[in-house]
Amino acid sequence: EPLAAKPVGVLLSLACGLRESEMLALKWSDYGNGAISVNKSLVREKQAFKSAKNGEERTVPCPPALIAVLEDWKVQQQEWYASHDLQWTEDAPIVNSRVGNHTLQRSYGKWFERERLRWPIPDDFTPHGLRHTYVTLLSRDCGVDARTTRSMSGHKSEAAFQVYTHTNTEWQRRAAFELGSIIAPDDDAVRCQ
Repeated sequence: EPLAAKPVGVLLSLACGLRESEMLALKWSDYGNGAISVNKSLVREKQAFKSAKNGEERTVPCPPALIAVLEDWKVQQQEWYASHDLQWTEDAPIVNSRVGNHTLQRSYGKWFERERLRWPIPDDFTPHGLRHTYVTLLSRDCGVDARTTRSMSGHKSEAAFQVYTHTNTEWQRRAAFELGSIIAPDDDAVRCQ
């Protein structure tokens, strides 16, 4: 089954702990070397950007399952753009709308609500719940230290910086690999579409 933009957005949110506005703001130029650069968010209901919530950039390593899906999605999206006489560039949104722009939050939220009803997902579960799931999986199931989890999810405060130990890129990559093992637990499920 071919991939689609909005389900790719769900996987991005779950696998990278992105806020909905950060995920919807992503362009292909924000993805490279197996990581997502989070440096902006989409203004609600506009094709405009603002700085990320805490005003800081962060780089989030992607689990292997997400990398595989993004590589497939990039090819499929380029073909979709060509079939609709649209010019695809690295500035194209990863989660595009039906006309090739960024998907707006209202549209994404309505789609998510309809899809949520098809699965045994609680009534109060929203796209932000994927971010909570990400943090829980990293800290509880992957055993990632609080500092690394906060660094990857963009939850930062001075108090947390003083209490927790330092993190580094290797710990973040190891955390992303462990998360990938939970999301796609066996070789046959590597592409968790």
